[in-house]
Amino acid sequence: MAPLIVCEACHVRFVRSGPPARAEGWLRMARRRMVRLGRRRTRSSRPFPGRAALPGGEALDDGTTPQGDTVSERAERIAMRMKKPRIARLDEVRITRGPEDAVIEYVEPNIATTHFTIGPKIQQMRDQEILDLFNDSLRAQEELAAAYEYVAVEIPPGKPQIRYFAAGDQWTPRGGVLRCEIDNGGPDGEPIIGIDDNELSWREFGRLLATYAGWGMRIVFVPDDRLDEQPEVQIRELEEEDDRDPAAN
Repeated sequence: MAPLIVCEACHVRFVRSGPPARAEGWLRMARRRMVRLGRRRTRSSRPFPGRAALPGGEALDDGTTPQGDTVSERAERIAMRMKKPRIARLDEVRITRGPEDAVIEYVEPNIATTHFTIGPKIQQMRDQEILDLFNDSLRAQEELAAAYEYVAVEIPPGKPQIRYFAAGDQWTPRGGVLRCEIDNGGPDGEPIIGIDDNELSWREFGRLLATYAGWGMRIVFVPDDRLDEQPEVQIRELEEEDDRDPAAN
């Protein structure tokens, strides 16, 4: 499997042929009302703005963006995740060469483009040979992922779960599990995340999560007085009456 760097903003993967590395993922998070450190905070009462701001242009008065689509259509397109590269045939990709690497772009939309570094020998390789090498790297990633046994380390209660990394001006997790409390006292209703005796802004918490960029994440919500307990988890679809906005409660 080839080491990779994933640029989530531009949905481009940079892959270097060579020894194995671990693979990727994304995160999702929700917020709910909480009492933290004896202070009750309520959701922001600020009214929603009349014009929605979206990447690529502010909504116009008629509800469309400067690109001509509706706000909901553009929001849905922005929210769509890029798929991971998959093993492909030559007619399913476009290959552009550089001095030592190839840009592998899939014909199918919403599959991440990959910069695949091979070395100077790329100049003597045919497109099929480049693709074969790239497909081999994907197979190696899948084999390594299937064989990898991960054990998450949780820092014991009373010990610091995070530490401040001064050189990077950010917090980093010490283990693979975080016990957190969610508050909504941040600016514009943004969450504040309580970890141990520290309160992290949404931006600070996001940077902390970015230290695990390329991994996955499972979120289990529990009462704030049961952070040290592992709850029972049921895998099932919600009943219609339960499948509603938690914020409405």
